[in-house]
Amino acid sequence: MLGLTLSGGGARGSYQIGAWQAFRELNIEFQGVTGTSVGALNGVLVAQNDFDEAYNIWGNMTIDTVVDINSEVLEKIRNFKSIKQDLPIIYKEVRKTILELGLDTQQLEKLIKKMLKEKKLRSEGKDFGLVTFSITDFKPLEVFLEDIPHGQLAEYLLASAYLPIFKAKKLSGKLYLDGGVYNNLPLEMLYRKGYRKIITVKLQNRWIRKKEQHPKELEIIEIAPRMSLGNVLDFTKERAEFNLKLGYYDTMRVFKNLKGARYYLSDKISESQALGFFMKLSEKSVKEMSVLFNLPQSMPINRLLMEEIIPKIAKLMGLNAENTYPEVLLKLIESMAVSESINPLYIFKTNDLLQETQRAYRKKNGIKKKQSAASQAYHDIVIRVDKDKMLGEAFEIILKGNKALRL
Repeated sequence: MLGLTLSGGGARGSYQIGAWQAFRELNIEFQGVTGTSVGALNGVLVAQNDFDEAYNIWGNMTIDTVVDINSEVLEKIRNFKSIKQDLPIIYKEVRKTILELGLDTQQLEKLIKKMLKEKKLRSEGKDFGLVTFSITDFKPLEVFLEDIPHGQLAEYLLASAYLPIFKAKKLSGKLYLDGGVYNNLPLEMLYRKGYRKIITVKLQNRWIRKKEQHPKELEIIEIAPRMSLGNVLDFTKERAEFNLKLGYYDTMRVFKNLKGARYYLSDKISESQALGFFMKLSEKSVKEMSVLFNLPQSMPINRLLMEEIIPKIAKLMGLNAENTYPEVLLKLIESMAVSESINPLYIFKTNDLLQETQRAYRKKNGIKKKQSAASQAYHDIVIRVDKDKMLGEAFEIILKGNKALRL
């Protein structure tokens, strides 16, 4: 049996729907799902097999869908910069919230009732479980669908996603809190059900959760964001769209064994390709980089390149002598792509990413004014003391001085 566990993380939850899109394309189906907080809400949609509904909900999500909060205050919190200007407004709303004993959950309750199809969920025959935490008993509640009375699942889902800022509300006479305070990634629930292969979809790379050693026979496949998903209250359409795409590509990276640290690359650079690339760099570029790095000009070009310039570039990028030529070249290509703001949410062939980077560079630098002697001198001084600028200058030399970069 294959299980899926979804972590909590508020507005970042759209990432999990992007992952689900990839699972569908890969024909991966789950017999059981567990989740905490927003992971439990998304988990219900997965267990119900309501992908279109999930995509629609996240595509139209706003903060008003979840809580009743002053939109001006929310924007101040999201972009908090000026203490003098923003703090009085935030303080006023927080004071109001405290006096009213928390934010109203009516909007979240409406959303849960809209998305939940309890009869359909129970008829699907899949294992579904969630986590919440009882403040009354001061202990967690890990519960599966079969243990939840008919008609009460919506209340349990609300309890799992019950943030401390919400108004206190009881479930079966007890007060509950967001399950993330106990276990934000409840994969152990599925293990105890007999699952030995579980895919987890996290909404951040690190959080506090109970420490537990997983049994050797349990196979865990982890999907986690390689870029920021924003904050837990960023319910904007732009952020949701970005996180959906990121979840999709991060999942494809794992299952299609895509390469790259910053981009999604479908092929691998060989030793001969890497050496061939470096050896094809123009003599003019090599000489310019040797001047940039203050290297001896008397050395033969090939030795200068292989013994001095490539190790220097590798060091500036955070690599060392143990890294292979393919690893250095991959980091170089990705770093140049980042410097030219190439969209990372796409599956590239490495050669295509390289050429896209060069096209972007040429488009941006089609016409360049000649610097005065004074500005050139200032530029040279800055380059010498800033390794990032030095590295950027090396990228420019390579992109400018080689007409057809390719592997």
